[in-house]
Amino acid sequence: MQGIEIGRPKVETTELPSVSQNPIGDGKRPIGDNNRRPIPEEDSDPNFSVHFAPKRSNHNITILDLDCTLDPKKFIDDWKSNIMIALIINKEIIRSETNSWNYVLASTRGNVRAFLETFDFTVKNEIWRDSTANIPSFIKKIVDQIYKQFIRQTYEAFKSERTTITITDALNHLEKIAICNMCYFKNYCREFSKYFYICPKIYWKDLTEKFIRKLPERFNHDVLEMFDQAIKKHNKSTDPRINVMVDTSLGLAITLTRDLLADKCKESHLVKSSRSTIAKNPRICCDKYKSRIPS
Repeated sequence: MQGIEIGRPKVETTELPSVSQNPIGDGKRPIGDNNRRPIPEEDSDPNFSVHFAPKRSNHNITILDLDCTLDPKKFIDDWKSNIMIALIINKEIIRSETNSWNYVLASTRGNVRAFLETFDFTVKNEIWRDSTANIPSFIKKIVDQIYKQFIRQTYEAFKSERTTITITDALNHLEKIAICNMCYFKNYCREFSKYFYICPKIYWKDLTEKFIRKLPERFNHDVLEMFDQAIKKHNKSTDPRINVMVDTSLGLAITLTRDLLADKCKESHLVKSSRSTIAKNPRICCDKYKSRIPS
């Protein structure tokens, strides 16, 4: 007689697929949820309806539109350079006061255009008469009016302030820049160059040497030696009447450093490794210099 198993009857069950690995109420979206919010694009407003999102003005150097701009000074400066070139090329425009003003108005939009349209004959005539049909002077006076209205200072005051503050800030920034890992040499070059060319030329020689000396110890000595040799070679072969200051060339220092890095990678047979190291610190990323390494 066969024994009978006593207990609950066996019931077949079907396991439901798990929709979420996360407990309910943990504040996270379930894994596998197809309705997950997409990652917003850079400089977008994902929490605003497209109908109510703040508008941004595209940077167009041919048309000055300061509505919804984050950096009006840059917009004005770029527009000033562009319209000045356009008027120099089209000299017929500047010979007529009416044509000149119409051209300026046609190159503006929004609040800037509305502001310029408020100028009466007396104001226009004064700007035109003082500039005596001189293009730089004519545009400068218009730009000065725009600065006073939209930035609350004169263009000359802004230029003077920008020059003083920028040079001081640039020198301080260049003093603080450091590089410990040659994998970031490209970033170092970009950051150093950005502030290097803000400074007057009288600083360039010292700053170029500073750029080299800030490199990690195992590189700066070799680059300095290569740089000195390049200067001596240039001085021997160049006509002394040609005033070319190689010792102020940041580009030469960057090129020599890149060549040295490529040679280091070749000698150490590290080309195949994207994040390899030379025997000792500092690290270099040889994949960044493959194009400079002879096959």
